[in-house]
Amino acid sequence: MPLEGHWQRQNTPPREAAPRERRFFAIIAGLIAIAAIAVVIIAATSSTPKTPAGCIDVTSGGTMGAESYRACGEDARDRCAAVKASDAPVLKACRKAGLAAD
Repeated sequence: MPLEGHWQRQNTPPREAAPRERRFFAIIAGLIAIAAIAVVIIAATSSTPKTPAGCIDVTSGGTMGAESYRACGEDARDRCAAVKASDAPVLKACRKAGLAAD
């Protein structure tokens, strides 16, 4: 059994927003647009720093997730000398740095 006035309430268009409400939503939309543009600009301009010559900088899978490893000089040469063929990311970084990786 329909309730009294139910059909009329369901078929009445919503009221128009007042000027103050429209202004508020326009400001919010503008702020969201500015924030989105800022995020895109920051993402486009930021980059990882270049690895210095003779250094290796590797991110590879580990037991707890991604592991980062950075070494320069003697540490890098020792790491590249001990790298296994199955450790492809380190091997690639050693070759890129010009260090002997066998």
